[in-house]
Amino acid sequence: MADAPDSKNFSGPLNPVGREGQVEVKDPPEAAMHMSAEEADLSGIRMLDAADEARRQRDARRRPKT
Repeated sequence: MADAPDSKNFSGPLNPVGREGQVEVKDPPEAAMHMSAEEADLSGIRMLDAADEARRQRDARRRPKT
């Protein structure tokens, strides 16, 4: 069984944003990320929200202007 990660290495949930039709995550750590199950859930939800926003931005740019 693997050792439990050191709690001081927990990075917290991600804060992605939809920008210019892409999802951007600023300053992800170079080393492995450690987060609680709840933080991972929140990160996943935030990634889905950012992906939705990026998709809307991309699709809005592709629509012909009337």
